[in-house]
Amino acid sequence: LEKWPELEQAARSVLDTKPEHADAHARLGRALQGQGLHDAAVTAWEAAVRLGPDMPRFRRGLSAARRARTLSEKRRNAPGPGRRRRGG
Repeated sequence: LEKWPELEQAARSVLDTKPEHADAHARLGRALQGQGLHDAAVTAWEAAVRLGPDMPRFRRGLSAARRARTLSEKRRNAPGPGRRRRGG
């Protein structure tokens, strides 16, 4: 079992003193994504990519976070049992 809240706190602690620490933004993005906080995860990964543009794993992390956010939105907007899509 991952300890996402603890990982989030550790990353935020680093960022409190080193806001330009690209790897801490990446760790924050991973922790937020693990908690299902997809919008915040994308924002953290975007910061990691901005600060470490030559790091392929940051770009992969951002892509994964964006995919997870899209899937989450699709699930949230999908009709449930007995519900019909609007406009259909």
